[in-house]
Amino acid sequence: QKFYYELVHRKIEYDDEFHQRAKTYGIDLTKKCQVILVEGDINSQSFRTLCHKYSHYSELDNSKVAFFVTTNQIYNTLLKDLEKSKEINKVSIGGEEKIAAASLENAELAMEFGIKIKSSASIYSYDDLKFFIHLSYDNKASLVSLISNLDKAGNKLELIQTIQVYVEENGDINNVANRLNIHRNTLNYRLERIKQLTGKNPKNLLELFELLGGLIWR
Repeated sequence: QKFYYELVHRKIEYDDEFHQRAKTYGIDLTKKCQVILVEGDINSQSFRTLCHKYSHYSELDNSKVAFFVTTNQIYNTLLKDLEKSKEINKVSIGGEEKIAAASLENAELAMEFGIKIKSSASIYSYDDLKFFIHLSYDNKASLVSLISNLDKAGNKLELIQTIQVYVEENGDINNVANRLNIHRNTLNYRLERIKQLTGKNPKNLLELFELLGGLIWR
């Protein structure tokens, strides 16, 4: 637990000595690490059994535990076990990082913002919420890249106009098609094309908000 406490707080690159200590405890830090942050009744017998099964973890306080994962197999089985556990209230997943503390920071932000945006959900992912987390940052440069693929497309202006009219008409397909003077099928094709180029679906409220944010900071 002393080693995992260090892993939680160490924010600088790992040296050879630290890598060797990690191997002693069965964790390979030459691979990117992903933290799964768990909040719930961590003192229950069933949760203790879970911790015994997945030994790479650190208790952050009386209700939170951070699990360190470096393989897809462990990631998938741990998530399944957490989903089945009745003692777990919330789970958040950090991004894959070279430094475990960075992934933990991601996971903590994902839980903080996830509770605000989707309070009824039990699992939050940093990758899914990254846009909304970055809204709190002063520098929006990383968000502008969301629209960069539309700028590179030959028909970028009509796709950007489609987003703008879609927002103005509150997503009403008939009104949008009439405004743009195109057939509904053509509109649906454009919306699908936007989704392919940006990875964001305009028909999804939160993802449409990301697209709009990208246009604002473009």
